[in-house]
Amino acid sequence: MDEEMEQMVESVKKRGILSPVLVRPMPDGSYQMMSSMGRKFASELAELPTVPRIVRELTDDEAIYSKIENVPRSVAPKITFKYFESI
Repeated sequence: MDEEMEQMVESVKKRGILSPVLVRPMPDGSYQMMSSMGRKFASELAELPTVPRIVRELTDDEAIYSKIENVPRSVAPKITFKYFESI
């Protein structure tokens, strides 16, 4: 675990999750994470029983856009280009 994740885990232990994660319902009844995978992982390491979440119906295209929107800015241009190149 890197230093940034260690800090996030400590923050989650002290304050909990302040911003909910975004998920979308899937046809099989499960949920797909759209954002905040780091917060989800930190909450697991902090042994929180649940994570606050926003459930939103999203099309596949909206889901892809949501994931691109949450990519670190340093790699986003490459991913965005590859996505739109495939359309």
